[in-house]
Amino acid sequence: MREYETIFILRPELAGDAVDAFNARMKEVVTTSGGKVIRLSNWGKKRLAYRLKKCSRGTYVHLLYLADGRVVAELERNLRLSDNVIRHLSVLLAKDVDPATRQTEADVRMRGDAEDEGVSAPPALAAQPAIQEPAAPKEAAAAAAAAPAEAAVDEPEDET
Repeated sequence: MREYETIFILRPELAGDAVDAFNARMKEVVTTSGGKVIRLSNWGKKRLAYRLKKCSRGTYVHLLYLADGRVVAELERNLRLSDNVIRHLSVLLAKDVDPATRQTEADVRMRGDAEDEGVSAPPALAAQPAIQEPAAPKEAAAAAAAAPAEAAVDEPEDET
């Protein structure tokens, strides 16, 4: 068998339950066709680099699996026929992989962009102090004038 990864982008208006149902359907397509799903990662809603099919955002999903070429063709056929898929891409990662050596990993669900969820920045980022701006030239001159006069003047020492 060969190891493949497929990344597909779903329409942003799909609810969480609909996304989970669609992901379960794609896993079922792989397993019923004779493949083995290693991991399915839902990366959440993210902003697209450019508009695709009138969408500026999308839900990214990463599917890692072991299969033959016909399984990949069936998976891509299902992705093409679905109106919920904006874009998809399948890549061959490795040839001649033993399915017994590859263990199935738990599905991963990541949080998307913070602005999608209607949540502000995470508390760890919000608690960080702001970066201080460098002092303006007038403030720097005033600070230099306030310094002791003898510290500002460097007199050469007599070498006799």
